[in-house]
Amino acid sequence: MQAPLCKFRGFLKQVDRQGVGHAASIILDTAFPGFWPGDPTSPESQARTRALKQQGVDHIFHDVNPPRRLSGCWSLPRGRYFSLCNDESGDDSHTLVNELNSYLDPSRAGLLMFGDMAVPAIAQEFTKRFGIQALSGKYLLVVAIGRPGAISPVVDALGHAGLLENAIEQQRKDYCIAAVELPYSVTLCEINGAVDLRTLDAQEFLVEEFFKKDSSKLTKADRHGIDRFVETLPLLMYPEPGGGPPGDDVGAVLQAAAAFLRSQGAQALIYPSARCDVLAESKRRQLTRWRGWCLVDYRGASEPLVTGYYDLSSGWPTSFPSGAAVRVATEGDYAGSFEVTGIVHWNRQRVGEAEAKFLRGQSGKA
Repeated sequence: MQAPLCKFRGFLKQVDRQGVGHAASIILDTAFPGFWPGDPTSPESQARTRALKQQGVDHIFHDVNPPRRLSGCWSLPRGRYFSLCNDESGDDSHTLVNELNSYLDPSRAGLLMFGDMAVPAIAQEFTKRFGIQALSGKYLLVVAIGRPGAISPVVDALGHAGLLENAIEQQRKDYCIAAVELPYSVTLCEINGAVDLRTLDAQEFLVEEFFKKDSSKLTKADRHGIDRFVETLPLLMYPEPGGGPPGDDVGAVLQAAAAFLRSQGAQALIYPSARCDVLAESKRRQLTRWRGWCLVDYRGASEPLVTGYYDLSSGWPTSFPSGAAVRVATEGDYAGSFEVTGIVHWNRQRVGEAEAKFLRGQSGKA
């Protein structure tokens, strides 16, 4: 079966690290560890290095790039990843926001909210809630909240950088917020040779040629459990950042799948976001509606360092995070259409639990 390569033409959305200001960089580095490459000179990295040396390790390799889902190699730069938009306004059904939310660490960020100001209702909500003028536009607005009993590390970091006058003292006496714009780009892009997993042809190809067969990219001891594309979703949408390290069971299979598609000529892959409630609706095999999808651009990328995987795991992941579920149409005009729900709610609960832990730790310091 030949890979169903197609011409993609659509709008792609992305936060460009080079395009943000000093304040936005501080927020990203403080609140969203793992979203950007790590710093081997950071105190955390140096502490890990000392611990390894104490254990007798002679050579230490710093892989500063976090795992990238479906990169087909150790990693691809974040600049190759995008959320798919419906139009030039930047409407991606909050895919970028949900992706970023998965990296939020309240233990480092404190209490923090952010939203997409391309959505007028979100801009109005932030204006009303925080008493600020949140104008509509192509940017995320990040609001860090500090107060006694909930001291914000982000506010402190901005204060130490000289970007918020008296903020360090103010949040220890009273309520304090810091609102920072995080701009993003929306670009009309054309890519020849894309594999679009929103389409039934691409879904069937991946199942038949990768999951049901051994190849030079992946050999598996037990290939039972995947006969339909909907059964791949717990794997493709595995919640670990990047799908997990390339050496783990799930992470390795995801990288093998991407390497396989790249070997078939794929110049880009459109795949379901692991952070969103995903929809792919087809009528008589033609895509009609979709929500919660991302694109990774392989054009001109270096060849994968690892070209083959042998999977010894007991089987594929078969379940979603708690509370999430999938519905699929099995017959009629809409056969093959599916919708995954509960992913966004699960991730918000996760962040809420981490915020509660942060607040308990703050009260313990009081």
